[in-house]
Amino acid sequence: MSTQYFDELALAMPLTQAALEIADRFAEAQPEGPKRHQVRDNTLAVQVVADYLNLMGIPTDSQLSDSWNPVLQLCSNVADLEIPGLGRLECRPVDSLEVPCSVPIDVWDDRIGYVVVYLDRTVRQEGLILGFVPQVTQADLPLDQLDSIEALLGHLFALRTQTHPAAGLIEQIQTTRTKLTQWLDRVADSSWQAIDSLLSPAQLVPVYAVRSDTQAEPSFISQAKLLALNPEPVVLVVGIAQSGLEATVRLQVLPLEQNTTPTTLPNNLRLQVLDGDGNLFLEAVSGEADRGLQLVLNGVSGEVFSVQVECLGAMAIAQFEI
Repeated sequence: MSTQYFDELALAMPLTQAALEIADRFAEAQPEGPKRHQVRDNTLAVQVVADYLNLMGIPTDSQLSDSWNPVLQLCSNVADLEIPGLGRLECRPVDSLEVPCSVPIDVWDDRIGYVVVYLDRTVRQEGLILGFVPQVTQADLPLDQLDSIEALLGHLFALRTQTHPAAGLIEQIQTTRTKLTQWLDRVADSSWQAIDSLLSPAQLVPVYAVRSDTQAEPSFISQAKLLALNPEPVVLVVGIAQSGLEATVRLQVLPLEQNTTPTTLPNNLRLQVLDGDGNLFLEAVSGEADRGLQLVLNGVSGEVFSVQVECLGAMAIAQFEI
């Protein structure tokens, strides 16, 4: 295996300053020698996976993980990450792409899966998520046996629906990133539809109206996507307008009208925007009689963000790049 082999298959995540500081703090609390190196690498691998899952809108809780416990760090070789409601995901670090990943026998059980992370702290300062397997039965895991990171998302979705069959926490995950500036050239993938194919004529008026004042209306290019959430489906409308180097993105969630009677959104439906690091940036929550939600943000080409729409435990996640 080589770095070039994984460049097209793996997912690169930055080693953030916060992650490096936590890893150094944990390591310095251990006796000098190999244990410090082990704890530092384990902590960074866990942080890389947590950052990725949070970016995808999947909650994690490092504080409940054994890998965050100083005593267990000393007594064992553990790199687990708690996924609330599902269990522990083991995040194993490697510092070479030429040898198998070492998986200690004491973490072969009580895990919902295993993710392998290559730590590159010399040049790129990033963690390369190489792949995933649902279980291990050997101390040395060959890297060519890893499944894609997208398989991890499907695995977590399956576990969630098994645990909560009535309403899985993750209903839909868009793993590919939609590049919005391509819409300005009238290029959109097949997962998006023209808004008039999903919304009634009466709903199209508020979709196009952004302001009630006299400020000039941006010229938005918009597409729509149907989200099959409980208790009823809703429509996500995304529009982009560009002025110079800056772009304005408009996000709207509207009910799917089944007849000519005006409908409202479910109460407490949440529309959220997360930045490129997975941090909550904007949020709107529906009330009892709301017929739509809207958020507007500005950015420049290349910026990434994700959108989450959540209601009654069901969630849809979409990834975007301006």
